[in-house]
This record gives sequence, structure tokens and C-alpha cells, in this order.
Amino acid sequence: MTPIKRYLNAKVRYRSLVEPLRKELNNLEYEADCFNDFSGLTLEPAGPTDIVEGKILYYPDEDEPFWKIVDEVLKPHSDWKAYCAQDGCRYGLDGAYVEVENDEQG
Repeated sequence: MTPIKRYLNAKVRYRSLVEPLRKELNNLEYEADCFNDFSGLTLEPAGPTDIVEGKILYYPDEDEPFWKIVDEVLKPHSDWKAYCAQDGCRYGLDGAYVEVENDEQG
């Protein structure tokens, strides 16, 4: 088998493995993006120590409530703690809340 045919066969196998996962991820991302009913969550105001990579911050008091995932902390030594979210935009602590973790949950 030529290198070109091996490459094409590998590409077909790769697509057959990746496409279903990509579709599932897109569906889950859509569901997450549409999630803005935080009534079932116990939230408290976010503080400077809450701004860490991977943390979910909720903004329930906005006209259209939304959430963001901290992707990068931009001002690590500032009490305002600016951060860049998964959407590439910059945000801060103003209006941010975090979910209170229930210690009894496994």
C-alpha cells in the first residue's frame, strides 16, 4: 500500500472516530450555552480566591443570566481579579457568583 493510500485510510478511520464525538460535544456545548436557570443552584458572591482557571462563574443578576469558565487569570494580584473566559472576552468579579459545593454530595 502506498503512503498516500495509508494516509487516506487513516483519515477515513480518524473521521469515523472523531465525527460522532464532535457532534456529541457540539450538542453538549449547545445545552450548556442555553443553561441560564440557576434557581436550583446555591450561589454566593465570588471573591478574589474564586478566580482560578477552570472555575465556573455565574452572573444571575443580568437581564439575561449567563455563566463563564475562567480560562486565564489576567490580574492575579488584584482584588478585582480580571480574567479571560472560554469565549475569549474579559470579565471581573462585579456581579459574579460561584456555586456553593455541598460537602455531603459524593
